[in-house]
Amino acid sequence: MTDDRLEQIIGKLLWAGVSLAAAVVLAGGVWYLAVNGMATADYRSFHRQAGGLDGPQSLILAGLLILIATPVARVIFALVAFALEGDRMFVAISAVVLAVLLYSIAAGLLLNRVAQSSDALDLHFHHVAWRHTARIPRRSGVDHVAGHQGYPSAHPSHNRRAIENQI
Repeated sequence: MTDDRLEQIIGKLLWAGVSLAAAVVLAGGVWYLAVNGMATADYRSFHRQAGGLDGPQSLILAGLLILIATPVARVIFALVAFALEGDRMFVAISAVVLAVLLYSIAAGLLLNRVAQSSDALDLHFHHVAWRHTARIPRRSGVDHVAGHQGYPSAHPSHNRRAIENQI
C-alpha cells in the first residue's frame, strides 16, 4: 500500500466517521426538539437524571461516541497499515498514541463513575445567585472570600460598628 493510498483511505475514514456522527446527532436533536421543543428550560439547577437517558438524548450520546471513536479508528487503521508495511518506528508511535487515547478514555469513564457515585454533579445556581440578589451591602473582596469559607467576621451582622459597640 502506497502512502498516497493510505492517506486517501484515512481521509475517507475520518470523513465517514464525522459525517455519520453529525447525522446521528442531528437526528437526535430533531427528535429531542420534536418531543421537548415547547418545554421551558430551567438553567438555575443542573442535576443528573435518576432514570438515565431517554430516546433522543441517547441518540445524541451515540453520535458523540461515534465522533470520539473516529480518531481512535484512524489510529488503529494507521497502526495496522504501518505494521503491514513493516515500518516499526511508525508502528511504535501509533501504539503509543493509541495507548494514550485508550488511557484517556478509561480515565474519563472512571472519573465519570466516581462523580456519579457522589452528589458532585448536582449544581444549583440559585444558591450562587442568592448572594447577588439579596439586600446585603457589598463587602470587600477579603470578606467575600471569607464568607465562602465560613468565617464569622464575614457574616453581614458582624460589621465594624457592631464590633465597636460590643467593646
